Amino acid sequence: MGVDIHIGPFIIVNEYPSTSTTTEFWGCPKCRKHRDGTFCSKCGGPNENCTKVKTTDMDFYSFMEEYAPDAEEVLWAPESMRGMLLPNYIAPSAGTSSYEMKNSKEHNKLDITADVIDTMLVDFGSRTAGFVAALEKQGVDYKIGFGAVTYYS
Repeated sequence: MGVDIHIGPFIIVNEYPSTSTTTEFWGCPKCRKHRDGTFCSKCGGPNENCTKVKTTDMDFYSFMEEYAPDAEEVLWAPESMRGMLLPNYIAPSAGTSSYEMKNSKEHNKLDITADVIDTMLVDFGSRTAGFVAALEKQGVDYKIGFGAVTYYS
């Protein structure tokens, strides 16, 4: 495990929506457990048809699977950074692969000008448009940013 650095565009998602699953069962409404028979074996109350609702918070991968299945081709979420989404591709303006960048003594000589930032943000916006549209449709609060991000990998 080491520290990696990403310099470029990213998305920060403050909170994904929750999903709810509803199950019906025959049991005790007081104990909220499935029970056989007419009466609850624990409290003695009458059994009846009950409904149980389970709410689960989504993460990037469950949101993507449900609403934006193509997003995994362009985004990924570092485990060490909840809500941070980084590009899953090499930005065209960098001009070299990530392997070459990591293993080169020249990797710290990339000039990040306003034109490079604009190019990277436009490219990022076009690649993530489907995912961003899904976030907006579901009312998810997010921000697109540009900067240096360090994370554990």
